[in-house]
Amino acid sequence: MVEKKSTEKPELSIQERIDAHKEGSGLFCVVQGARFSGKTTLVGTLPGKTLLVQAAKVETNSRSARKLASDLGNDLSICKFVDLDDLIDIIEKFKTSDLWDHLYIDGMSAISDMLYDRDDIQKLLAAGKSDKTWGAYRLLGSELVKFILGCKDVVDTTAKNIFVTLATKEKKNSDGEVIEMQIACKGNVGIETINKVCPNVLPLRRIEDEEGESVRQMIIRTHDVYEARIDGILDTNTQIPAVLGNPSLDSFLKLAKAAMKNKK
Repeated sequence: MVEKKSTEKPELSIQERIDAHKEGSGLFCVVQGARFSGKTTLVGTLPGKTLLVQAAKVETNSRSARKLASDLGNDLSICKFVDLDDLIDIIEKFKTSDLWDHLYIDGMSAISDMLYDRDDIQKLLAAGKSDKTWGAYRLLGSELVKFILGCKDVVDTTAKNIFVTLATKEKKNSDGEVIEMQIACKGNVGIETINKVCPNVLPLRRIEDEEGESVRQMIIRTHDVYEARIDGILDTNTQIPAVLGNPSLDSFLKLAKAAMKNKK
């Protein structure tokens, strides 16, 4: 007689579950902004060693990021990914590599465009049927979720940080004031997932100062129409300014690490 193996899961006490759950100390952050807001350039402010990965044929402007990193004495390496599988392979290699402290992915909007143009998704859309269209966007969304959860796994299990850029569009009124920020990314599932699992969101904006000069700012607490957050810092914490006039991910890291330490 063949002895049947038990399929029952071993019962664990709450303390055993707590002990088994070892969190990483990495940070997961979304950098949002409209065109020319400085999303790519911002990577140059990261201290230590950073790998910037950009979508081939979509995201190409990295000269300003290189110069800023050089001026600040930071180490910036740059490479391209051709499709989602290529990017996921880079993420997996980054997880186990000792070469870089941060991974900066530029960006999620470009990934959604690449997926939208993929042959299998275009074939479903070309069918012109509602169920096929629904299936196309379901597939696109599931691929984005796979990417997002892959990033989350890295920061949950290591001390490495991952930043993902996300393009936005500014809706303005007749006076030129921004009244709404719209995410420029195909697939609601991907947007909902990254909002759910990413605890840090940093919008960038470009405004004119009192002298009419164009300046860039980084929002770190929800301000006006810009929804921002740093894990562990409440919107009601007025001791920390909502807007930084000198956008810097080094400043973000210091604030986020301090907030993480205070949570423990």
